[in-house]
Parts: sequence; structure tokens; C-alpha cells
Amino acid sequence: MKNSKENDNDASSSVREPSSTAAKQHRTPQLLAALIVKAQREGHTMQHLARVLGVSYARLNQWRRGESHIGNAQRWVHEHAAGYLGIPVILVRVLAQNITLSDLLWPDQGDLALQVESGIHQLYDDSYIGGFVPPALLSASTSVKLFVLFLYRELNAPASAAMGRSSASWLSTLREAMSAEGGVRATGKL
Repeated sequence: MKNSKENDNDASSSVREPSSTAAKQHRTPQLLAALIVKAQREGHTMQHLARVLGVSYARLNQWRRGESHIGNAQRWVHEHAAGYLGIPVILVRVLAQNITLSDLLWPDQGDLALQVESGIHQLYDDSYIGGFVPPALLSASTSVKLFVLFLYRELNAPASAAMGRSSASWLSTLREAMSAEGGVRATGKL
């Protein structure tokens, strides 16, 4: 027969086991990871981080355990996170997984997968870069292909089409405008 201490240990390990399994399955959202890294680097406690974000410590722990998602938080929480991290709110919303690369495309242009495949074939046909495009890109996921096309179009948009519908260079225009007004701050790594 086990003594009470051994029983307590068995009980606590059996209680911990499901949560450790859940922890293995839970992937910390990028925004939360960035906030935690910043807090640790600055020597701030999780209670301090919760206060900065304007949420309870319990809510912060729910996010950390994966019981709820920081992406579902109110906009003002994301604004507080942006202030804490020293980055624009739009980047916080990207880290919170509220905005994806496909959100930056013009709507109603037909099937996205077909558009992406067509764009990849145009990339292969490009007289300058086509020969350098790895064949493995054809079997990459749609999100990887979309990212490659986004970068390709951003780099190759003529200045006259800076705000054109087929170009993503409006991001550069936005960044230049913000830089001119002092709206972009260099903060280093997250």
C-alpha cells in the first residue's frame, strides 16, 4: 500500500498529464509569444504584462494555456499590445492572426487558388528571374506561393503603378508616407 504522499504524487501527475498533453497540442500565438518575450527581456512579470494590456492575469493565463485566443481580444487590447511592443496596430493584428496575406488582395478576382497558380506560371515565364525559381515552388502550399507572388509583385511594380490594383506596392507607399510623418519607429527585434 502506498503512503499518502505517494498517492498525492500519483494524483497530481495524473491531473497534470492531460494538461501537458494539451500544452503539447497548443501552439502559442505569435502575438502572445512576442509579448511574453518582451516582458521577459524587460524583466516584467506576467502580472505587469496583464496590467499593460488592460486584462486580468486570469485572462492572460487563459491565452497562455490556449483556452482562448488573444486574436479574439478587443481592439483596445491590441492597441495596448502595439504600444507595449512599439509597433503599429496593424502588425499586432497580423501577429494575432486577424489579418492574413490573402486579406491584402483585391476581392472578387475569381478563385484564389487558380489566381495563385496563374501567377506562379507567370513567375516561371519571367525573363529575368524565371530561371532562378526553384521547381519545388510548384508543389508548395498555396500560402507559400501567395507569399512569393506578393514579394515578386512588390519588387517588380513600376513606379507609375504604385497604387495599381494588380500591385501590392501600396504597402511601400504607405510605409514611405508614415516614415515621412515620423509614424514608423525602428524598435529592433521583438
